[in-house]
Amino acid sequence: MTERQRPLFSVVLLISGQARNLSTAVPSASVLGAEEVEIVAIDSSTSEKVHDQVEELARQSNFPVRVVRTAGTNVPQLWNAGASASNGRYLAFLDAEDEFHPDRLDVFRRAHVVCGGFAWGFSGVEAMDDRSRPIAVELIRDAALRLTIRASTRPIEAIRNLCEMFTPAANGNLVVDARAFRALASE
Repeated sequence: MTERQRPLFSVVLLISGQARNLSTAVPSASVLGAEEVEIVAIDSSTSEKVHDQVEELARQSNFPVRVVRTAGTNVPQLWNAGASASNGRYLAFLDAEDEFHPDRLDVFRRAHVVCGGFAWGFSGVEAMDDRSRPIAVELIRDAALRLTIRASTRPIEAIRNLCEMFTPAANGNLVVDARAFRALASE
């Protein structure tokens, strides 16, 4: 595949468990055209229902979809499987329980055009409860959870805290140059 034929983004969609929001996760990337985005669906679920949902997603998607079934159970294994199967210049990670902000990939596309490329970047997130409703971070009672959620909602805090604590922004909102990611994964 030549550089011109490669999509700009490979959305690495991590699927495990029940994937309740699978039907909204992929369309959330639709601000860009099919020539700019491919979906690499990493299906590590043990549920036949989820497998069927993934196959239906692939059939109905406006984007090229590559489904990779893997028994990997930890996120780094799944990320590496997605990176290996992708063709895009950048990897944009997405959990099947989440969705992109409507302009997220477009912002990274503009950064690519204006800057001539980038190595990696985080986007901000909104704190949501398990029913996909916004939550007030300051009202979270568990202090450790409140701290990690607050840190994940601001990209600069997520980056500063990445070496000290897990933040949801560390995986769900990362966009990284695919070659750089693969090089790091092979070390």
